[in-house]
Amino acid sequence: MITRKTAGGVQWGTAPRPSDRKAVLICPRCGHESPVRGDWLLVAADDHVRVYCPDCRAQLTERPRQAGQGPGPKERARVR
Repeated sequence: MITRKTAGGVQWGTAPRPSDRKAVLICPRCGHESPVRGDWLLVAADDHVRVYCPDCRAQLTERPRQAGQGPGPKERARVR
């Protein structure tokens, strides 16, 4: 059970905690859901990393590479 403080006191419920869903990415094209470090395809370039959906190959985001970040095995994936 989860408690929530409200203006009228404490409310009991079974709603999911916010932290249960914080680290989930959802593909806007096909609805694929997976944790941030889940099965997403990562494609690395010199200064950025692109994140692709493993089901429909849609690009979800492009993020700058952090200094010293080496390519991991999933970052070598090729997206067609």
